Amino acid sequence: MKTPTHLAHKPIITVDNYNLIDGNHAGFDSDAKALSLGFASYDKQESNGVDKKESNVVAVKIFRKVNNKWSRQSEELPIHRNLDLTILILSIIKNEKITIKGFEKNEVNLTKIDYLKNELNDPIILERIEEIKRLTNL
Repeated sequence: MKTPTHLAHKPIITVDNYNLIDGNHAGFDSDAKALSLGFASYDKQESNGVDKKESNVVAVKIFRKVNNKWSRQSEELPIHRNLDLTILILSIIKNEKITIKGFEKNEVNLTKIDYLKNELNDPIILERIEEIKRLTNL
């Protein structure tokens, strides 16, 4: 499915047909239809007393479609938050401390830590981590 361009989020670069590669949901049961890196639908703050028509904040977005309608549950995140989630996941897999000042992970549900670590060793996740390693090996 093509990434919608008529909604508030304004795509710059997209991954169409994301539902075909959406991890364990790939194929028939994925409601995530497209990914986008574009201008956020939020932060249309006024400038000089005039409301801006478009945001200049770049964000990532997952476009979800349920029952033939674009879902309000489509997620839009600033890039740094997306990267912070990736850092959190990688720190769990590697069992390492995060070195960003003020960024501390808290183990809230200790009975589920082993389950989480097992899930993070899924081949689909490991494939994506290998791609992250390849792309960040500057």
